[in-house]
Amino acid sequence: IEHESFFSLSAGSWRQFNRIFSTLGIEPIDRAFAEVAPVANAGGSATARFAIYTSLVDNDSGDPTYLPGQSNWTGTEEIVIPAAAHNPGVGGTQWVTDVHAINWSTAGNVGVDVELLAEGLSNHPVPFASDTIVLGTDEHLFLPDIVGELYGETNRKGAITCAPSSSLNLWSRTYNDGESGTFGQSLPGLRASRYGLSTFEDGMLIGLEESADYRTNIGLVNIGTASTPVAIRIYRRDGTMLDSFSVDLEARSMQQFSAAGPYGTVRDGRVEIAGQDG
Repeated sequence: IEHESFFSLSAGSWRQFNRIFSTLGIEPIDRAFAEVAPVANAGGSATARFAIYTSLVDNDSGDPTYLPGQSNWTGTEEIVIPAAAHNPGVGGTQWVTDVHAINWSTAGNVGVDVELLAEGLSNHPVPFASDTIVLGTDEHLFLPDIVGELYGETNRKGAITCAPSSSLNLWSRTYNDGESGTFGQSLPGLRASRYGLSTFEDGMLIGLEESADYRTNIGLVNIGTASTPVAIRIYRRDGTMLDSFSVDLEARSMQQFSAAGPYGTVRDGRVEIAGQDG
């Protein structure tokens, strides 16, 4: 433990600590992580419920990236980062993905295979690319530009998965690496039981826009071992259906596509996505 501090959080309250290293009076640490927990013997409750997050701000561009807190997971199921890239984008942008991994186990080293499920390709029975990482107890591993540096791909995107582990968590930041700083978004590692859709289940994406100001991309990930059709229905905010079509997702693959079409300007639209029996 580099540093430990105790703070009070009143019932039903919100508190933010700006410039956390300065607030704690410690020297900045590259690629640090923080653990947050209620302390019963300090007047709190061991059953307290609260949410935590980090806002990572690029000092050059001013872009804030929201990083949600993650719990110390004890289940054993595959972890999926739905999108990772090293490829050029619209307007001369260059997109890359950094991945962080942490081992909360107290039982020693954890070794896992981290796989790249390339977009538009079948990644079963063999993934497009794979590498093994090993983390010691409480170790935090930073994998910069994972698609470019770990897998050696310079014009590729896909999903990142790792084998089931009872002690590992992943999260990522995908961003444009520009001359005046970065801007991007966080994509946490997801557990299929909490975020996945099964056959004939519907999912909803809301607040979508296609206009001169914004564009919308939609991403799908198939973590199953067989190709599967997915139905997609696009609506305006008043419920008018603009389009309905299907895409075939290859086994263990990712597909991203633009929601733009011959619909004119769409604001506050929504997309319904449903798995189908292939």
